[in-house]
Amino acid sequence: MSCPLAVLRIAGPDDEKLRPSLEATAREAGVGDRVEFLGEVDEKRREILLESASLLVLPSISENFGNVVVEALAHGCPAVVTPGVGAAEVLRASNGGWVSSDSFDAFAQLVAEAMEHPSQARERGERGRVYVENELAWPVVAARMLDFYREVIAHSRTEVHAR
Repeated sequence: MSCPLAVLRIAGPDDEKLRPSLEATAREAGVGDRVEFLGEVDEKRREILLESASLLVLPSISENFGNVVVEALAHGCPAVVTPGVGAAEVLRASNGGWVSSDSFDAFAQLVAEAMEHPSQARERGERGRVYVENELAWPVVAARMLDFYREVIAHSRTEVHAR
């Protein structure tokens, strides 16, 4: 399986100073001309990247949540993540992408399948977009929080009257 037209764009800070090693690995693998290191990107550039991406991949061993996954889904971009990404639950709930096992081979296989079946990937991205719009958009979250606080207040008033 190969995706000859695929370009990997790596965005974000390089706090661990891994770029030189990753560039060398890409060159040795013969794909150096298809890997772009973008560094940190601002919000506007991130939106452009997510709107034009076929797939977001986040192979993190441990990621508290992974906001970029929800941001990708909001733009209709499907994602492949490892189980260590907190937003894996969002992918499972929305069916907006794939959650791999911890195996490198399994992760690579899912990425290859997603790239080889772009219509299926687009369908998942659209399911993710709808899910984010219906479940995670600020007005939806704000309404849920308001309902929650109303319940807490009503419950606390009931307990006070019961004493």
